[in-house]
Amino acid sequence: LKLKDPATGLSADLSVQNDLPVFKSKLLAEYSRIDHRLKHLVLVVKTWAKARGINCAAQGTLNSFGYTLLVVHYLQNISPPILPRLTDAAIELKGEARDRAVAAGRDLVVTLPEHPQGQVGPVVVHHHSTGALAGWG
Repeated sequence: LKLKDPATGLSADLSVQNDLPVFKSKLLAEYSRIDHRLKHLVLVVKTWAKARGINCAAQGTLNSFGYTLLVVHYLQNISPPILPRLTDAAIELKGEARDRAVAAGRDLVVTLPEHPQGQVGPVVVHHHSTGALAGWG
């Protein structure tokens, strides 16, 4: 069920007895803990797509989550990767991500949520300094 508040323009999707959206939200939150720049890059890409009118699945383009997956895929497949692939249940934070977690008093291990259809195999995480990523601020 899609909802939109006419006063604020805020949109929301409501689903019942569907674990997949909860999994997606938890997964993206945990990926954001691994590298906080994910959220910013996703917002840039989604804003870019919206400005060009290419963010509506009903009109034959990708939806918002589709663009999010493209960003995650890119960050998993550049060399070396910034984000791990979804192949392990837990990832220890290192480098800048670990420093941010310590400063915030959060756990130093990211536990990826279990997919409603089960788990898959091991993850390798590569860590970059901010200067190593061209175009990232």
